[in-house]
Amino acid sequence: MPKMKTNAGAKNQYNERNARRTRKPPSQFTMIFSIRSGNRLFTHRIFSNRWLWLTIVLVVGLTLIVMLTPSLQSLFHLATLTSAQWWITVGLSFGVLLLGELLKPLLRIPK
Repeated sequence: MPKMKTNAGAKNQYNERNARRTRKPPSQFTMIFSIRSGNRLFTHRIFSNRWLWLTIVLVVGLTLIVMLTPSLQSLFHLATLTSAQWWITVGLSFGVLLLGELLKPLLRIPK
């Protein structure tokens, strides 16, 4: 007989899946700045593209609305992230940026 999932087990499954989904966009956004700056530090001309910033604000805003609104959470089968999961998400996002910045001098092609 197959083992039935309890409500707590299903909620934990949603929470883990939600945590994995949440980590991808912030790390992609931080990587955009590293790639955009070429061989320079990621802060070079960081505010020069207003469309990029508009996109980031829009995506982050929509993501937070979906993740923090109870009716949308049930619609998308999501659970609220714990504070530890939020810190992991932020840490991994900036870890991607830091790794990209540290690798730039090693991968720089001389002209």
